[in-house]
Amino acid sequence: MCISILWFRFIDAFYANPFIFTTIPFILFEIVYNVYLSYTERRMPLWNKILLGVYCSALLIFAIIRDFM
Repeated sequence: MCISILWFRFIDAFYANPFIFTTIPFILFEIVYNVYLSYTERRMPLWNKILLGVYCSALLIFAIIRDFM
């Protein structure tokens, strides 16, 4: 998927892993937000921990369903 994105083949990247491809903005937001939190020496808020838990659960469920199809 990453190589397809680098070659601007977005349709191929989507078919390689549609869950990760569609959640790239969320992943980038989390990276930037965690860098911000580390520079300001703040703790991660509870809402963000819950959001990451939901995201990881959805990723796991997607991977299990994808393997059985």
